[in-house]
Amino acid sequence: MTAKMTPQRVNEILIDQHMGCSQCVMAHAAQDLGLMDEKLALRASGGLQGGCFGGDVCGAVAGAVMALGLAFPYDTPNDNDQKALLVSKVTEFRKRFTEKHGSLICRELLGGSFADPAILPIMRVKCPQFCLDACNIVDDIIEESKQ
Repeated sequence: MTAKMTPQRVNEILIDQHMGCSQCVMAHAAQDLGLMDEKLALRASGGLQGGCFGGDVCGAVAGAVMALGLAFPYDTPNDNDQKALLVSKVTEFRKRFTEKHGSLICRELLGGSFADPAILPIMRVKCPQFCLDACNIVDDIIEESKQ
């Protein structure tokens, strides 16, 4: 088993390093799971935070979907079996995250717009938990596939 994401590491990435939720999850995928270069992971996922800066799909969710794409790659044309595997893993992630938090949408999770300064205190409480949960769900899905 690889290293688990911790609340301390989430805070280090989100608070100390001022990275986004998508970057937090992808940093875990890169550094702890060894799925790709961390710098490239941070670059690739930077624009996904805060629902692509518009409150759409939560950045932690988007980062998790990217991580699952790395763990269960579908990169060969017409490889329908691998595509089906990836679809099943992403679907399972969506189910588990939604069961835990009620939505995959940033503005719904936060109760308002990512761009609204009044939401910042809510983000400081909720977003670290979304990141931690996204990482843990990804870890569980990967671990379960090894059994």
